[in-house]
Amino acid sequence: MRHAKDHAQTVPSRHRGGGRHARFNHHPSPAGPAGTHSAPGINALAIWKFSKNVEPAKEFIEFLFRKENFDAFIVASNAFNQPPLRDLADHPIWSRNPKFAMLPKEAEYAHPRGWPAKPNDAVRRIENSYVLPDIVAKVIQGMPVKRVMEWGQEQVVQAVKGQLKASG
Repeated sequence: MRHAKDHAQTVPSRHRGGGRHARFNHHPSPAGPAGTHSAPGINALAIWKFSKNVEPAKEFIEFLFRKENFDAFIVASNAFNQPPLRDLADHPIWSRNPKFAMLPKEAEYAHPRGWPAKPNDAVRRIENSYVLPDIVAKVIQGMPVKRVMEWGQEQVVQAVKGQLKASG
């Protein structure tokens, strides 16, 4: 079985961002009895404690995240794959395309992956192995839901034991 990510990579470029996919839109995270929660991708930069160039590395990160530089980055990327940061909720990029309108509000519901637990190796293994997208793909491909859920649970058990190979 192919991972869901593999299918996304095989969509012909003529269909990305236009054509028959132009009708697709973003949607807010769904709400349930416990409220609205989402786990957007987290983009992070860090400096190793053992780095030989800590000060220049700090200066470089500060340079990247200066308002004028980060604004230019968001505009150049057309807001693609930007995390929902509260400080950027009023950025003009969100009003350029009506499909972006709901994205800044997602910061109100964002949690790190694995929440309410702290991020950990098992969560990384589950995410990097595409367990959740593969659950959806297996159901779409016709595998019985009960069997899919058993498979998914086994993947999580293996991740917690450190036995699930993190393929990312």
